[in-house]
Amino acid sequence: MIKKAYLLFIALLVSSMGLWAQSIQGPTSVTYNKTYTYEYDAGIVTIGLWSVTGGVIQSSGSNGVDTNYATIKWTSLGSKTIEFYNPLNNVNYDTHTVTVKMDPGTIGGGGTICYNGNRTLTNTKSANAGSQSFVYLWKRKLENESSFTNAPGDNDNSTYSATGLTKDADFRRYAKANGTSVWVNTSTVTVNVRDALGAGSISNLYHNQSICHNTSPGTISGTNPIGGNGSYTYKWRKRVNGGSWGSWLNINSKSYSPGNLTATTEFQRRATSCGQNKQSNTIKIIVSPPLSPGSISAVASEVCFGSNTVISNTGAASGGEPITYLWYKKLEGGSWQGILGETNLDYSGASPSGTTQYKRMTISCGQQEESNVVSVTQLAEVLGGEISAPTEVCYQVSFTIGNATSASGGTITYSWESAPIGGSFTTIAGSSATLTVSGGITADMDYRRKATTACGSTYSNTERVNALNSLTAGGIANIAHGQTVCPGSSPAQITSFPPSGGDGSYTYKWRERLNQGSWGSWQNINTAEYTPGPLASTTEFQRQVASCGQTQTSNIIIIYVEESPTSGGSISADAEVFCDTTPAITISS
Repeated sequence: MIKKAYLLFIALLVSSMGLWAQSIQGPTSVTYNKTYTYEYDAGIVTIGLWSVTGGVIQSSGSNGVDTNYATIKWTSLGSKTIEFYNPLNNVNYDTHTVTVKMDPGTIGGGGTICYNGNRTLTNTKSANAGSQSFVYLWKRKLENESSFTNAPGDNDNSTYSATGLTKDADFRRYAKANGTSVWVNTSTVTVNVRDALGAGSISNLYHNQSICHNTSPGTISGTNPIGGNGSYTYKWRKRVNGGSWGSWLNINSKSYSPGNLTATTEFQRRATSCGQNKQSNTIKIIVSPPLSPGSISAVASEVCFGSNTVISNTGAASGGEPITYLWYKKLEGGSWQGILGETNLDYSGASPSGTTQYKRMTISCGQQEESNVVSVTQLAEVLGGEISAPTEVCYQVSFTIGNATSASGGTITYSWESAPIGGSFTTIAGSSATLTVSGGITADMDYRRKATTACGSTYSNTERVNALNSLTAGGIANIAHGQTVCPGSSPAQITSFPPSGGDGSYTYKWRERLNQGSWGSWQNINTAEYTPGPLASTTEFQRQVASCGQTQTSNIIIIYVEESPTSGGSISADAEVFCDTTPAITISS
């Protein structure tokens, strides 16, 4: 409701000149719930009254001569007016039209972030549209873009999460009162993005060159990285004889001196700045003989029950020719023993039970060196375990198949299969030892669990789950359905056509509505039939049935109740009689 607030200011001298051509001065576009000042300069001493729609006059006064002012707080949205007029002769000096827009609030969170970083734009002051609801919309303008566009992702909340920024970006939050088309926006908040990190490079005089055994290649020199925040930390890693890279070492220096080398080694530097990691090029130093034993690796650190152990050469031995090899193994709790007849570069043989360690001895030029040691474990036989499932479940109600006995025989990966009765099994969703069948089933089904390891797959037992029938509501009936009865009459009992399906156990609720208005709440009347009391107005009835996690509603019974007459009087001819009452008839002569 639009209200007017009035305040009368009477100047020292009342003028009788009538209407002036001066106008009210002040802003025409304002923000909701904020205060603004308006002036009316008549040029002469003036008596006047301020009137405002959609706002409240906070204060008013004059300069004591010819200027009147009012401070107004705007309290509703839309097009509003201010008037300054003479209350003595009701002459309107001027009317000033003002558009009141909602307060967009304020936002924060600007600043500088790392390349491809994230930033949360905060709500430092919420938008305000008074009693009207409103919506938010965030917009973004990247560097080199000419205009703001809708920010990607979740952009309709009071805050906004900007992710993966690679360019400077400006952000604004817009707000619009529901039912209007006017958007207002906050001031712009800028997020600056640092340059992407560049790794720099490393170099060495002996890159891809050979050095003597157990000598140093000198310093591996590194250039400065670029980008990031200008502050850099470093780590170094290496790999030997073309094997796997080792872990990153906490060597925080731009250049690195690795010391004496006894095997061909590659080096790499990682630069870190502003949350980014970048790797340099790779430097390779080739190391010549004397003897190096090379390295070995198990094709598989775990082998299946009954399978052979296979160990291959992963780093070639070096030294003077000829080079010969011997293999050794150590059983759990035992000591190293030579393996007769095994003199090849690689090894393949039967797998003992448990975990066995292996190493290779390299012999050349009167020297011998042992290789690294590898361990191989023979896995136990794979067993599928057992599952347990309910024999009956409600129609389309979720249920769980339990893990009676877990599968065994190594690292197990589970999957599940189901089949209609007499049909073929197919894979279904599920990767744990138990299975929850969300949404239940509508027909009887068989289930089994598949256990898979590196050594193959096996199945659990099969469990059959029977689905109960879907719940049907049944129906209700009444002799007076669709008929008209007198006010205060009690209709006969509403009878039941029984429901079916579910688990055979049913609970009931009833509800009614009057004169085809809104339905009342469901009442806990747990009976299949229902006898309503006396009816004062047309009433509809409906029954709800619940069983086995389902609910269904019945048909609707309606009983019309005749309306009472609205006035009395006398008749002298034919008249309408109201519902079993005795009419009074007057006859004029």
